[in-house]
Amino acid sequence: MSAAIPLFDNTTRKNPLNWSRQMVQPNPVVKDAYPISGFTMFNFYQCYSSQPVFDGILQYLTLHYLNAATTNILHDQQFTEVPSIWLDEIVKLVQPINPDTGLNLAGNGPCTGKSGA
Repeated sequence: MSAAIPLFDNTTRKNPLNWSRQMVQPNPVVKDAYPISGFTMFNFYQCYSSQPVFDGILQYLTLHYLNAATTNILHDQQFTEVPSIWLDEIVKLVQPINPDTGLNLAGNGPCTGKSGA
């Protein structure tokens, strides 16, 4: 999976179709390798209405991608952690856009006019 190099900029990173197009990988050909490869996507709402909601999402992502115990579980099940080049793009995607509050709040940036945000 580390052979897939994401190519995003600030305008293309926000489109989920751009992510899925870049995640296509051939099945592995290494002897005894599992014959299917692919990425797992988590779909989160991007307009956070409160700091605790935003913090909870970041805590979950940190546990899933960076925690040593989680990495051991992944490896025990023959999975691997997200390559750092992809993790860097994920962080850029979910990072806050409002420097005053740290939130993607309704009425700001891409959250403008989003119902329920």
